[in-house]
Amino acid sequence: MKSSSVGIAKSFLLKTYYGTGGDLNVPIEDIFPITESHGLMHTQEGIVQGHFSPSPEQKVKQVDQLRKGVSLMMSDKTPYS
Repeated sequence: MKSSSVGIAKSFLLKTYYGTGGDLNVPIEDIFPITESHGLMHTQEGIVQGHFSPSPEQKVKQVDQLRKGVSLMMSDKTPYS
């Protein structure tokens, strides 16, 4: 199998039903450029596709929500503390 075929196969798997990143203990700042170079909008794009089977418009919206949510800073301030 040619390396370009392998790349296409990887991209297909990642876009269709597999998520990557945190489960591999890879820092997010390292994994985003790699997955984007394979044509993924987000590391969890495959999870969105496999779980929700969204329309193309819904997929863009859901992946955009993930992009924004993942980059938010966490704080220990809650309304209950």
